[in-house]
Amino acid sequence: MNEQTKIGQDELKYVYDSAKHRCEIHPEIAEKYGRIIEELPIYKDGNEAIKKAVSQRNKNNSHCQVWAKVSKENEYYFIQDYYIVSSDNRILMAAEYIGMEQIFVAE
Repeated sequence: MNEQTKIGQDELKYVYDSAKHRCEIHPEIAEKYGRIIEELPIYKDGNEAIKKAVSQRNKNNSHCQVWAKVSKENEYYFIQDYYIVSSDNRILMAAEYIGMEQIFVAE
């Protein structure tokens, strides 16, 4: 099991800016992927999401990941209190596309 690591401003900036650019160029894809994410259970607490990922991994023997939404305020990038847990590649691709950062993998 990987430990949650601190994510720097450079990485958060990259995730945020690249997702923003993708979503501006392909709004129909961004809308589709946004709907996929909105249908999932959302966790407000990262530790709760990590516990769920570990629990799913133990139950299904799958490599669950926790993704967090990245936002920007003024010149600072930050992780929102908005986490999802999944092992489904379609969902993981959607999370990355719309600007979420992977923060944990239950291996």
